[in-house]
Amino acid sequence: MTPAQRVALASAMSAAIETAARGGLLAEEPDANESRIRYLLAQRRYGTEIAEAAFGANGRWSP
Repeated sequence: MTPAQRVALASAMSAAIETAARGGLLAEEPDANESRIRYLLAQRRYGTEIAEAAFGANGRWSP
């Protein structure tokens, strides 16, 4: 496998994981908007403190 093929495979796998994560979040919070989903993804990846720094304290959207 060439380096370019490895990069392409890693990119495709990353996109698939993000799609699955978004699907899981939408299953937990079906009414969540895109901003809320981005906040939740950031929270799970980097923790609440960083997610709130990036999205503000109102990142914790509630319906």
